[in-house]
Amino acid sequence: MDIAIKHNLFVIEDAAQAIDSYFIAKNGEKKALGSIGHLAAFSFHETKNIISGEGGMLVINDDRFINRAEIIWEKGTNRSSFFRGEVDKYGWVDIGSSFLPSEIIAAFLWAQLENLDNIQEKRKSHWNNYYLGLSHWAKKNESNYHKQQIMEQIMHICFI
Repeated sequence: MDIAIKHNLFVIEDAAQAIDSYFIAKNGEKKALGSIGHLAAFSFHETKNIISGEGGMLVINDDRFINRAEIIWEKGTNRSSFFRGEVDKYGWVDIGSSFLPSEIIAAFLWAQLENLDNIQEKRKSHWNNYYLGLSHWAKKNESNYHKQQIMEQIMHICFI
């Protein structure tokens, strides 16, 4: 973030597969992925740890983006401002679209979030099986096969 601040840049984290994962600093301090940049985007695509078919989540870590994100989320209108009594009628004020999941998709996603620890443990178990099963082959073939050290593994990919 120091470089971004120095050059007046905004950082948008691609945290598509990073739910429940952490960056580990040299001093051992853990920071949740998705909480580092000004904004972050998580994916709930069917190939991710937590799924809803399509869709995702925008994380806003900088208050300057809250109002615009709300307007875009509200299909380009200031409808939320109207419901809060901030304007006497609402209208279109910016670009926007329909980003809301159906109630059944939201319930499906919520159930997974409630069971995130169990889901992650299963993935970790499967990933560790791959890791242990391929370690001998990797050593024999001089592959640079290792666990990532800079972040807590998200168990999405096992690479050699």
